[in-house]
Amino acid sequence: MPPESEYEGYPQIENGVGLIRRFWEDYEYERVRLPKSIPAKKEIRFITSEDGAKAIGAIVSLFERD
Repeated sequence: MPPESEYEGYPQIENGVGLIRRFWEDYEYERVRLPKSIPAKKEIRFITSEDGAKAIGAIVSLFERD
């Protein structure tokens, strides 16, 4: 995935161009605020496209537990 600088300020974010990159950038910024653990098991579902599922899979996998 290209770096944030390639998206020129995300001018077309509303139609999906750069949306995934923005999601990743927001995650990196906010992850310091996430709790170190969650006391109870949670199930979260994402409704997205196949491409969206691939793009966010790396972040989602950080939260998966056996």
